[in-house]
Amino acid sequence: MAFPTYEKKEDIPKGFEDLYEEKDGKFSPKVAEVPDVTNLNSALASERTRAENEEKARKKAERELAEARRKEAAREGNISDEQLNKLREEDAARRKTELDPIQTELVETKAKLRKITLSDRVRALGTAAGWLADRADDALEAALKRMDLAEGSDTNIVVKDKDGKVTTEKPEDFLKATFKKEKPWLYAGTGARGSGSGGSNGSGPASDEAPEGEAERIAAKKRTQVMGAF
Repeated sequence: MAFPTYEKKEDIPKGFEDLYEEKDGKFSPKVAEVPDVTNLNSALASERTRAENEEKARKKAERELAEARRKEAAREGNISDEQLNKLREEDAARRKTELDPIQTELVETKAKLRKITLSDRVRALGTAAGWLADRADDALEAALKRMDLAEGSDTNIVVKDKDGKVTTEKPEDFLKATFKKEKPWLYAGTGARGSGSGGSNGSGPASDEAPEGEAERIAAKKRTQVMGAF
């Protein structure tokens, strides 16, 4: 998916200025296409699977060894079944404490991978499709309700209809047409009105306006974000 070219530097969406350079009187993207992260995702998935399998095998071996030692100690020390069960419970609690940081790290890794493979790519596609820079976060939040990674894939993005069913529509086509028609107030050049409209004169047709309360919601969200920065 190619990034757009702009006539003036001021037209470049906020936050993306470093991605452009001036050529022949126009501002062209330094990288012509949205990065292909297929190889990166495959490598990450393979490494994740390898690490998970090694961790499972290690923990299983440790459990089996610990159990064998407990049984041997029970035989030698004449430990009752009740005492042996108590030792098992204590060992299970210890193993859970050891596994918690690993599970946390795994969750964080999955979240980072999803951001790279889905959120960042959708944001790039949305920017290319004309999202207003100061409404990009709201646009991304709304778009992700209709877009997701294909089941069993770490790379393929699918589009869902309003009922949550997967469609055959391509992500870039969805953001350029369908999503733009559903939420025109998130796009530049649609006559969007309200807070953060990017300098619109408010003369756009009614179908291009944000629904009642949307502008206020966006403004309130931005105020919360600003306050949270201090």
